[in-house]
Amino acid sequence: MVNGIGVMPVSTLGDLVDFFCGLKTIRPESIDVRTIFEQAPTGDADFSEVKGQEHVKRALEVAAAGGHNVIMTGPPGAGKTMLAKRLATILPPITFNETNVTGLINSASI
Repeated sequence: MVNGIGVMPVSTLGDLVDFFCGLKTIRPESIDVRTIFEQAPTGDADFSEVKGQEHVKRALEVAAAGGHNVIMTGPPGAGKTMLAKRLATILPPITFNETNVTGLINSASI
């Protein structure tokens, strides 16, 4: 995400071809990166919905507060995915710089 550049949105590859052939005009859209990061994340899952699993919830709260990594293991149906989806609701919002670092890590190939 680069602030201050125009983005040429297209719905289909055909629209892109038509644009380059001069058959269609596409107006650039400006994106304000700050507004994207100021928006509250929306989701249908909330950490407060988790019932039981007090030790696991406490461990996730400590990890979220301290910025620690967590590995969850266990049999299917133990609640690992459910807890992982809800973990994001107790994390602080991600900053623009953190997004860039995360993108670099995700794009690195071994």
